[in-house]
Amino acid sequence: MGGINYGEIAVAIIKVKDNNPAAAIQELLRSMLSQGLVSAVLVPQEIPSSKTVVQTLVRDPAKLGAANPLAPVFGVNSARIVAKMCIDQMVRAPADVDEVQEPEQEQESEQEQQADSPDAEDKASAQEEGQAPEPGQDDSEQQPAGGDGQSRPAPIALVLRPCEIRALVELVKLQQASMDPFLVIGVDCWGTYSVKEYAAKVKGSGDSSVTADFLKQVTAGNLPEEVRGACRICQYPAPTYADVSIQLIGDDINQQIHVQAQSEKGKELFTALGLEDTPESGEREKAIAKLKDDKKQLAEKDQVDFLDMISSLCINCHNCRAVCPICYCKQCVFEGEVFKYPLEKYLNLSGKKGFLCMPPDKLLFHLTRMSHVATSCVACGQCEAACPNGIPLGQIYHKISTAVQEALGYEAGRSLDDELPLTTFREDELSVVEN
Repeated sequence: MGGINYGEIAVAIIKVKDNNPAAAIQELLRSMLSQGLVSAVLVPQEIPSSKTVVQTLVRDPAKLGAANPLAPVFGVNSARIVAKMCIDQMVRAPADVDEVQEPEQEQESEQEQQADSPDAEDKASAQEEGQAPEPGQDDSEQQPAGGDGQSRPAPIALVLRPCEIRALVELVKLQQASMDPFLVIGVDCWGTYSVKEYAAKVKGSGDSSVTADFLKQVTAGNLPEEVRGACRICQYPAPTYADVSIQLIGDDINQQIHVQAQSEKGKELFTALGLEDTPESGEREKAIAKLKDDKKQLAEKDQVDFLDMISSLCINCHNCRAVCPICYCKQCVFEGEVFKYPLEKYLNLSGKKGFLCMPPDKLLFHLTRMSHVATSCVACGQCEAACPNGIPLGQIYHKISTAVQEALGYEAGRSLDDELPLTTFREDELSVVEN
């Protein structure tokens, strides 16, 4: 095994057999799980019909055969799933802080009882005779310990796309999730199809693989026209914040895949797996830059009229709010009593101009939602996918959130170290508005 320099980012290579990069990633995850380096893996798995993939929490290494993190379909932003998985972590955190330590007398009494126990005597005599504790004995020195001296469970591996990681970072900063129980594995992403489009392609593909066909096109520099609107203009094809990054762009992924450890957790994993340190690929940065430039040009072409779209197509179903990873309010104001009008108010509103477009408050809903999520929006496009009338909300929110974040000097999801712009004050932050 090549030595890994913990002062630098570590890069290794996993070999791909039979031109099947998904299988190589499966084997990596299987090794992590079978060696106990992770306690479980949250990864997209193909359903029996192969019409889509769903995020699945896998604990048995033998059950990873259907894992396909490269499938070009995106049904849900998994940051929402992860936030639900660690609800108890967020709830218990204050209780842990408020726990009162035992009085000194009780602690001393407990220590005396432990010292007088038969087990303690056996351990003491074994130590005097220079014997090591027998296998299976409770010896805290034999277990990896956390700060409180207790054994630390293996983390849960999360296999996520870049926009999912960025959304999770924002949720952590919004105190809706925690990174502590997890090992984040980011996977490069050229883009995805909608769930409906992917299912249609599977149905018409016969014996060929939709994933393999997609990878063949994008690695040749051709982005399929059917890719989701948000993916067509995405400027984050590579993970910006992960413990381990699976690097596909710029690699010959039918032969090998570069993996990069971007944190201490990731580097420890590399050491445990015996992965050899390897020089980074020189083609990766060029390939990423070209992909981002191509998508930037598509974004300039894909312009929509926000007001016209909302007024003519929105039915105020609030589906966009329901799937948004950043909309975390337990009770949305638009679902409360404030916007439940009596019949008389409808008549009064319609009397002001002689008519009232129904349902009302469509524009108010979207403007309110934008004000809530613009600083943390990662432009994942789930809002657009959930819209029954096909409003290109992904493009709309991408344009507005990008402008807001640029004005505030902030980039959503880049790092946990970047403070939320609306919770900090800088003297020059209003200079753009003033000028």
